[in-house]
Amino acid sequence: MPKQGIHFKSYGNAATGLTLTWQSLKKLETGSDFTPQPTFSEVGAGWYRYGVSLNSKLTGFIDGGATLPASERYKEVLLDRDKYTNEVIVVPVYNETSDILTVAALLHRNGQLVTASLTSCSITFYDKTGASLFTVTSSSFINGVAVMTKSVPSFSKNEIYYCVASITCDGEIYTSTDTHVTLE
Repeated sequence: MPKQGIHFKSYGNAATGLTLTWQSLKKLETGSDFTPQPTFSEVGAGWYRYGVSLNSKLTGFIDGGATLPASERYKEVLLDRDKYTNEVIVVPVYNETSDILTVAALLHRNGQLVTASLTSCSITFYDKTGASLFTVTSSSFINGVAVMTKSVPSFSKNEIYYCVASITCDGEIYTSTDTHVTLE
């Protein structure tokens, strides 16, 4: 069964150890419930996966649980097998107190989390002028997700940063769009 991924944060930090539930999951064509609802498993760094066959377009809400702030508790999902092609998703989380940057990157192909044939991931960080600051790389993927950490003593709340991730799969390189690094 193809896998989907979803990320949860708690006060800006990756939310781990959650018990996710479906608030709702419906077929868009009919409005009827999609059953059986997929189960969730934790991947790491705030990422969770679930398996669903996309024979129809689905929409719903995932409940991250009462331990999360209300603004971060519910995630909307729209699953449309015709909408997706290849998409690199990168989620940087900066902890100003420890000055540590944790980054998760993954590849979606046709709306499905790719877990095989992944060979490398590199993420380059830039300042607001476009000057390259540093690059982190990994050849390790856990269930299709590359998770990297780096100490970044030069990040400041008064500056704008962004990153671009590239993932190599089946000998092809797929690149993300620019992703802002939010300092909280």
